[in-house]
Amino acid sequence: MDFETEFPMPNLREREALRRYFETESDFMPEKDFYTDPSNINIRKLAVSTIATHWKDTDMDAFIPFLAINYFDRFVSRNQVLDAEIGLVTICCLTIAAKMRTKSFSVSYFLEDRSVVFTEAKIRKMELHILDSLGWRMRPVTPFTFLDYFNPTFGRIGGFRRRSINEIIVQAQGEDDFIEYKPSQIAYSSFLAATHILYPLKFPSIHKPREQTNCYLGLIDLCRNKDIEIENRRHAIVDEMEEEEEDDDEIKEVPKRQMNFDLKWPKNVNHVACTTFLPEVEVPWEQRCMIC
Repeated sequence: MDFETEFPMPNLREREALRRYFETESDFMPEKDFYTDPSNINIRKLAVSTIATHWKDTDMDAFIPFLAINYFDRFVSRNQVLDAEIGLVTICCLTIAAKMRTKSFSVSYFLEDRSVVFTEAKIRKMELHILDSLGWRMRPVTPFTFLDYFNPTFGRIGGFRRRSINEIIVQAQGEDDFIEYKPSQIAYSSFLAATHILYPLKFPSIHKPREQTNCYLGLIDLCRNKDIEIENRRHAIVDEMEEEEEDDDEIKEVPKRQMNFDLKWPKNVNHVACTTFLPEVEVPWEQRCMIC
């Protein structure tokens, strides 16, 4: 695979889609000001810790916890969630993300080797509640959506391996400092942070939006604190024969081979057990098939 394959130039149809993504990206963020409340930040810390503890599986890559926190942020910021429900909501966001990413994912298998107190029936009930609340919009606009669009600016100065940019974005998802930024801003700032680290002499020549200053400076610190390896595009050359085959119904925005790194989210937050009972949610059979 060559560099252009890792960051393909958007065609006309994709550029038209990108305009819509810029217009709608805020729809896939938490409600504005929700996380200005310290108690809500603590809830998110718990969710991050829970997902970091339970996400790893042979079929799970780092995009799954990223997606799970996206679901969590959107759900809890738009719904009243009891403290006792946080654990269950978090696990269900993780299982939904796993189902969206991996066709072979099984909740029963997931529960076998984990100290999770919830039954499969309770998880399924909460999953349907979350899906219904989010309007079944489970393929969000994310920073990964904009990488091909922004890449040419940075490709001219040397370029990066996509895996490196992916890791910056995923590790940032586990932090509180970047919640307020739009997906497109996270994408551009991730490139800026990588440029500062790998091409420091060329960094001054890159346009840096003033409103993203704290974002890219924070991402630079993140890369250093979490030892994120920034590789140039020469490392992107791989043998296509070794690429893994992906299922047709997976989210292909981020190939699994570019997400094969460890999650470096904090795990030191106490977990909350949940015994909440939710009423039955009536969902059409076609939609049940999408998530079961």
